[in-house]
Amino acid sequence: MPRFQGVAQRLLVEGRRTNAIRNPRAEGCGTASVPSGYSASSLLPTFWWMPNHTSGLTLDLSPASYVGMTGVRLRLHGTVAGGGNAAESIEFDSRTTNACSANETRAHSFFYRLVDGTWPAGLAFQIRIIAGNNSPGFSLVVNDATSLPRPTAALRRAERVIVLPSSLTTNPTIVHGAHMFGWTPGASVDFTLDVFFPQSEADAATPSSPILPPLGTLAAATRSADATSWLPAGGLAASGTVILKAMLPQAAPFGSSQGLVQIDDGTDQNRLLIRNTSGGATVYGVADSGGSTLAALAGGGLTAGQPFRAALAWSPGGLAFCLSGGAVQTAAITPPGNLGRMLVGHASSALDRAACGEIELIDYHATRLPDAMLQAVTAAA
Repeated sequence: MPRFQGVAQRLLVEGRRTNAIRNPRAEGCGTASVPSGYSASSLLPTFWWMPNHTSGLTLDLSPASYVGMTGVRLRLHGTVAGGGNAAESIEFDSRTTNACSANETRAHSFFYRLVDGTWPAGLAFQIRIIAGNNSPGFSLVVNDATSLPRPTAALRRAERVIVLPSSLTTNPTIVHGAHMFGWTPGASVDFTLDVFFPQSEADAATPSSPILPPLGTLAAATRSADATSWLPAGGLAASGTVILKAMLPQAAPFGSSQGLVQIDDGTDQNRLLIRNTSGGATVYGVADSGGSTLAALAGGGLTAGQPFRAALAWSPGGLAFCLSGGAVQTAAITPPGNLGRMLVGHASSALDRAACGEIELIDYHATRLPDAMLQAVTAAA
């Protein structure tokens, strides 16, 4: 099903992804008050674990729901003890079941918000990633902790992408969670925190939208790539222009271009492209013929999270590209022929170079618009 986001109702286009967290909906969460010194693990959602509970504080645990998300609600209150355990952690899955690989790129995320009370001064909040070898027990190799903005009433998403080291060699597994540390001994504490929809995505350079298994099924879940295509009767003209308006939440990570439009003959051998090429924010207009690149016109850079317009125009004599009303870039080439398909939000027939962003507008003209018009239409709001 198409997914339209935000006030602008842009079409979200993402690639195929798997969430390895088996229980992202936090099913099986109990409701109880857990005093200092007692474990909350049996009351947490199925497969979740709480290895630390701060001395002197009581934990009130209950299910949480907000804007369609389900998770856990944690109220911590009391007086922080002067010694003993001084941390609070939740891990979202077992340390032995989420398999990973050496040198793999992993994208981790979860949502959080402060529901009530005041976040203690000096208390750190982190997304923490742990990976290790299992042979036969868990041997820690990676202990990555990244500070997050302090929780407020506004819903936030914690995100962290890491590349796993080559020292993960024997049945390696990975897990992540929310971690609080830096309590002040003797401080009075009373606040309530919600945590929702944890996600662990393999071979992913950026976190994608939430991926959930069917309700009541506790297992890793896969979302197929969003596939939006147009095959006009008679194909696309030998001269034409495509104008688009889009928003990408991030610049393209290294090794993974973000596609915006691909016009092709049904293959990647002969095509016209608008893409944000891997390793930066530059948006290009590209022509490939017979598997070789004829032209790659750099239109300039995008700003992550901000909508922009681009136009790609072609004719038997050449290719032209314009971004955000800037100078029109041109190349004297013979574009590929027999163009019959338009893929929206992609730069590969395999759908593995997705936009990972939002497409607001696609406007096709069966004529090569003049350069002044390309500038005018891409400078529009």
